[in-house]
Parts: sequence; structure tokens; C-alpha cells
Amino acid sequence: MATRDRTAAGAHGDAFATAVRLRRRQLQLRQDEVADLAGVSERFVYALENGKQSVQLDKVIAVLSALGLHLELHRGGATEIRPKPDLGAVIS
Repeated sequence: MATRDRTAAGAHGDAFATAVRLRRRQLQLRQDEVADLAGVSERFVYALENGKQSVQLDKVIAVLSALGLHLELHRGGATEIRPKPDLGAVIS
């Protein structure tokens, strides 16, 4: 059995999956019920709750909406992506 890479993205994915699973349980819904409410497959809900690293964003949003959750973005910290310097300025 392959071990999962414990990168920052992997840790965030695990926390996300756990939050989705806990919310579903709080609402006392089964995975198939959430799938029906969100218009996705039960297999997708299972994969999302188990931290699958590549999922379709529109389906994620549909599941979150069915659970009364939303997705929120924040600027990054130390690993923030920075724009490349202007090559014209470097050459002149």
C-alpha cells in the first residue's frame, strides 16, 4: 500500500476531507443522500471524504453547498507565489 505524501497540500486536503465528513455526519446524512442532493455520484462523495487529491471543483462546490458549507480563499503565507521579474527591466 502506497503511503501518502505529507506535503502542506496533503495536510490541507486531509483537513478538508475531514471537515466535509464531519459536516455530513452532523447533518445525519449518508453519502448517497449527499450525492443525490449535490447531483454527484456517491463514489465522488466517498473520494472527497477520503482526501482524493484531484477532484473537479464544480462538484466540490456542489457537495459543499448541499452541506451548507462554502469555499473561501485566502492569500498564502511563506509559500506565496511571486510574479517573475520583468525580463525587459533585467536586460536594459
